[in-house]
Formats: sequence, C-alpha cells, structure tokens
Amino acid sequence: SSRWQVNVEQTSLSTDIQHIISKLFSNKPPFDLDITFDFNAQGNYQLNIPQTVISEFDQQLGTIAPSHFSGVINLNQQIGNIEGTIGEIIIKNNNGHLHIPTTDVYADSERENNGANSIKRKVNLRTEKITYKSAQLSNDINFHLNLHIKQQLNKAYSHSNINLNVDDAITPKQMIKAISIKLDYQEPIKMTHQHQDTLNKQSMMHMLLQQLEKNHSSLKFALNIIGKKGQIDLQATADPKRIAKTNKLQAHVSLVADKNYVDATPFILLLSPYIKRNVLLVNNTKYQFNASINGSEATLNGVTLPD
Repeated sequence: SSRWQVNVEQTSLSTDIQHIISKLFSNKPPFDLDITFDFNAQGNYQLNIPQTVISEFDQQLGTIAPSHFSGVINLNQQIGNIEGTIGEIIIKNNNGHLHIPTTDVYADSERENNGANSIKRKVNLRTEKITYKSAQLSNDINFHLNLHIKQQLNKAYSHSNINLNVDDAITPKQMIKAISIKLDYQEPIKMTHQHQDTLNKQSMMHMLLQQLEKNHSSLKFALNIIGKKGQIDLQATADPKRIAKTNKLQAHVSLVADKNYVDATPFILLLSPYIKRNVLLVNNTKYQFNASINGSEATLNGVTLPD
C-alpha cells in the first residue's frame, strides 16, 4: 500500500493569490487530503477544510466552520463515494443574519451490474432549520433543505434526475410553506462539433429547444409552491418524437395557481403583465395557462397560433 498527503504549495502562487488564501483560511492551509491506496488501486481518503472567513471589501461578514469528508475511491473503475459534513455557515450584515447549520453530504458512483460502460451516481444533501433573521421581516424565516441527484451514464445516453425540496418552512404570513422542484433530463452522450458550434450561436431558449429536437433529448420540469392560502403548480415537458426519419418536437407548459393565494403575495406582480395580455386565463378561483408545441404547430390556451 501507499499513502499520499496532499496540500497546496502556496509559495508557487502569486502574492495576490497567497493573500486571498491566507485571508480566507486564517493563515492555515486551505485543505488537508490524506489518501491510502492498496495494490488494487483502491484508496481510502480523508479531506479536511479549515474554517473559512467570508469577507467583503476587507470587512468580515461571516464564517464557514471546518468541514470534514471521507470516502473510498477506485482508480481502475473510476467509482467511489464521499460522506461528510459542510460546516455551519453564519453570515451577518446590516440587513440580516443568515444561519445554515451543519449540512450532511453523501455521494457515490458505482458500476451497474458490473458493466464496464454503465455508471450510476447519486448525491444527497440535507440541512435542517436554515434561519434568516431581519428587522425588516415580521418574523424569522426557517426551513429545511433537501437535495437529491441521480444520474445514469452508459455509451448511449446520460439520464439525470434532480429533486430539490424546501420543507417545514416558516415565513411571514406563511406565504411559503413548502417548495418542490423536480427536473428529469435525458440526452445522448455524443454531440458533433458542428452541432455544438451551432448551439453556441443561438439564444439560451433556442439552444435548448434545438438541442432537444436535434439531439433527441427529453426534459421534464415541475415546480410546486405551497402557501397558507393555496399553491402554484408549473409543469413543463419537451420530448422529440421520431416521425418520418425526423425529430418532431413535442412540448407542453402548464401553470395552475390558486387566485386567492397569488393575489395575497408578491407573485401577483410577476403575473400581472400576462393577466393583462390574456396570456393567463382567470376565473373565480384559478389563474391558468397552457401552451403546446407539436412540430410546427403551436397552441396557447387551446387556440392555434398563426405561423
């Protein structure tokens, strides 16, 4: 077996960079990594990061407590795991006080069914009772945060699934009690240089739609916000269908929001322009919106749009 100890040789860095690192980590090394490998190229490691100082214009705003991680890595199979904690974060300024308790982190990657060309990865992150205090608020904001990421890779495609949840939230007037964000995305692994050059010249939205259509990628997105008086639900899907040897993009976006909830929150300021243009339909209890693309045909709230 062999043992490696890794740190930053700061004397090889410029004076400015050395000053930044020294200030961030209070004159301590920015990290300490200790790895022990066996003869099968499998290693056990420990990573320690000291307290980090958060500053702005030479004024200290807060700190990140020491973080500690450990895990296993296999160089031959390019898999491994990491488990540990991100230290407590405290930030204070004239506007308020943010407190993020210790965050638990776990991530791993493994070969599926011992296959050489299929890898599964996952990341889990959880922080309980994040708190923000400010004299400008009627009460403190508290919530739990959970992040779950899964990814599957093989020769043909990459499939990613992301879930971000804000739970047990306490906010002024209970405007927000919970938030759920879900993203499911699948795309081919390979992309030609010609296609990449084309994408670089397009707007972000055009780029996304073009990539979905030409690359036969699929996307599903969901956003749900729950408050005391109701909720907002946004759904979006895009999936090119193979028809007559061409990819025909099919996409759909829908929004349903409880009127009593939206009217009592700042969300009404975001939606008002669309309400005035009749993009958002209004009835006694709901705001609603539906848009679809089916190849060259597009509809808005059930009405076909002109070419």
